[in-house]
Amino acid sequence: TRYSLNGSTASVVYSSTFSLAAGTHTLSFYSLDRAGNIEPPKNVALSVFLFDVAPPSLALTPPNLGVVAAPRPAISAFYSDAGRGVDRASVRLTLDGADVTAFAVVTAFSAVFTPTSDLAQGAHTATAQLSDLAGNHASAASSFILDSIPPVTTLQVDGLAASSTSLLLISTAALGFAAADSGVGVLETRYTLDGSTTEAVFVSTFSLDTGPHTLVYRSLDRAGNAEAPKPVSLSVFNPDTTPPDLALSPSDGSTVAVTAPLITASYSDFGRGVNIASVRLAL
Repeated sequence: TRYSLNGSTASVVYSSTFSLAAGTHTLSFYSLDRAGNIEPPKNVALSVFLFDVAPPSLALTPPNLGVVAAPRPAISAFYSDAGRGVDRASVRLTLDGADVTAFAVVTAFSAVFTPTSDLAQGAHTATAQLSDLAGNHASAASSFILDSIPPVTTLQVDGLAASSTSLLLISTAALGFAAADSGVGVLETRYTLDGSTTEAVFVSTFSLDTGPHTLVYRSLDRAGNAEAPKPVSLSVFNPDTTPPDLALSPSDGSTVAVTAPLITASYSDFGRGVNIASVRLAL
């Protein structure tokens, strides 16, 4: 039996088994009998690979223990194989236990599934598995949290919630914020004063000088959700501890000559002004 490799015109007499280097080869072979009959040459194309025992590399997004804010996050498996290559027919992708491979876009390097409806807030699990053309298997799992709801912030004045968008304050009032988040938690609260374009991160309570002010505030959570800015108008006065001036006519102890005298209360206040709704007259 004689053979030749890769188009060589010199045939070699077969004496023992042999191996080939990785790559593509053409093998031609035939046999002769003792009567001189020669078999027609037989040709075969060979593809030789390195011995592959390494599984493919595989990564999932969202990553394990990750947090996403998009209600329909793309579930993606990214893979590669340095040996025989990935067997695309072996790719399997699941979301919360349901096989979604049929709805995913599967390529030579990735499989991507995008939900067609919003996922529920909270924890979810994705898995991926596949094999290479040598039969080596790889799998990955990811548990992630969906949080697409922004936090809610309340303005506080001296520790008490203030829901109005227009407030009267004294200059010693302590302003602060309380923020709550139903998902992964509040990251920070930011605010601006009097039209500033630079937001300050709230750290501790603060007071304002007398006069009119505009305060805008919002909070962000750890998933990246941002609350819509909340504006409030503030009018700040100095503390007023002096009572109004008040005088009655007829005056105390006086005598009047008419049977229906006019009873008059005269008042003024140099601080915040008189609260008209508080006025009371008795006879």
